[in-house]
Amino acid sequence: MRLYCPDEGNKDRIAYCNHTEPFAGANGDPNTTCDDTGCYQELLVPVYQGIFIHNIDSGQTFPIAKTSEDFFNFLFWNYSGRVPGTGEGSGEEEYEGDGEAIRWRSSAFVAVSGMGDSPSATAFQAVKYDDRREVVGIYAWWQGLIKPVTVLDTTMAGQDVDSNAPSDSTITELGLERDGFRGNHLVISARMGIEGEGEDEGMAGIYMTTVPPNQQ
Repeated sequence: MRLYCPDEGNKDRIAYCNHTEPFAGANGDPNTTCDDTGCYQELLVPVYQGIFIHNIDSGQTFPIAKTSEDFFNFLFWNYSGRVPGTGEGSGEEEYEGDGEAIRWRSSAFVAVSGMGDSPSATAFQAVKYDDRREVVGIYAWWQGLIKPVTVLDTTMAGQDVDSNAPSDSTITELGLERDGFRGNHLVISARMGIEGEGEDEGMAGIYMTTVPPNQQ
């Protein structure tokens, strides 16, 4: 997978990955390649990934979503760590992974719910491809479903999330935390924006819905 260097966030990380001053040339990340398309690193990632339910009472494990079927990827990548020659307080923000060398790190975002009388359920973030376009979405599964259903994805209009979003906006970012699913209440973060416009033309927020929807 080709991962392009970040263009926002901590300025030292951006410069180190992109081989710009003060990390130009050999001073930059040795794993980065720069060409006409930009600066990037290529990493090997698992072809076969999945979201699995494990029943601790019966000992049975079964998949609810796999890359070999409807999804392309369940891993999301972040370029983080300490840039060589820098230390705490040298940048505008603290470094994640204190003391760890800078590199691309992957995370999966899954939340589970099975409290009280609510059915066993899970929500997760994943990547699909729609006409060769990458689509990031949040999907949910609960007992009785054969396949997960789409809660939100980046093909949807901003007003599908928030009626106050600009009328021509679309969902540009989604977030899910492991504590975001309790009982039937699912909480996510979303950003809505207009293509070609700045952040001032969009909006973002934290939103709650009920899953399954027929229990609202």
